[in-house]
Amino acid sequence: MLLRLLLVFTLFSPLLSNADELDDWMGAGLSSNSIGVRWGEFSEEGSLAGVMGVLTMPYYSEFSFSYTQSSGPNKDKFDHTLLSISSDPYSTWSGEIQYQYAGSEKILESENFAVAVKYLYSAWRFQVAYSAAEIDSYASTQWWLDDRPRTHLATIDREGLEFGIDYYADSWGSSLSAESYDYNRSLESIENRPYLQFVLGEQSLSKLYAMTDWLVDANIYYQWRDTTVGLGLTRHRAVVDGRLDNNFYLTLDQLLTANIGASFLIANSTADSLTYSELALNYYW
Repeated sequence: MLLRLLLVFTLFSPLLSNADELDDWMGAGLSSNSIGVRWGEFSEEGSLAGVMGVLTMPYYSEFSFSYTQSSGPNKDKFDHTLLSISSDPYSTWSGEIQYQYAGSEKILESENFAVAVKYLYSAWRFQVAYSAAEIDSYASTQWWLDDRPRTHLATIDREGLEFGIDYYADSWGSSLSAESYDYNRSLESIENRPYLQFVLGEQSLSKLYAMTDWLVDANIYYQWRDTTVGLGLTRHRAVVDGRLDNNFYLTLDQLLTANIGASFLIANSTADSLTYSELALNYYW
């Protein structure tokens, strides 16, 4: 159930500002272009690998991208693609358009479009975002076959709202965000329908059970020279079974040279007693 937490980390991006006191936090000494790789491992059998990058575009806008693939104990592959275009992040008002694909082919697939508006005032940054997604689920009723063909079962529409606030001062920084989602189908009914669980299969069910009703994320950071340490807590409620989960995580970012940076992450899910660790390397130019 760390899948949702992984998506949160995949989507997170530092906030840029025209405030003088934010220059160090925002990496004013680095170029805006970067490309990187990431590797992650679960405490149980499972792994993640991916690439990501940021490119500067005309009028100080930015194009961001990332692709990751994770696998669990059953060797099921889960792909995640993120594409994002944002306007000048140093301006008082800025916007962002985002596209995401997440899922496994013929098991559970989702496409998500989001738009965000951001307002910068001194050392504060406020954000509101709206998202709309289509989630396609697949099932198989031919249980007597070893290699059961899967057919499209249903399309689930989801809408979401996100509110965020960030504050940076001197060597400290903090952020708080909240997300809420509405689904056009009653996913809670899956819990009491054994036959539906059977035809969906373990792979689809594990992803449906990871879907979020709401999520709250809080972080605090401290920067010392070329090193930044962060502590965070993500609390979310699953939409299918209503289970609450707390995820604690620690991040460490280190600028190794003028053009190379490294990041380390370790996270723990209290509900599943799972631990996830990740290493990422970035090249800046």
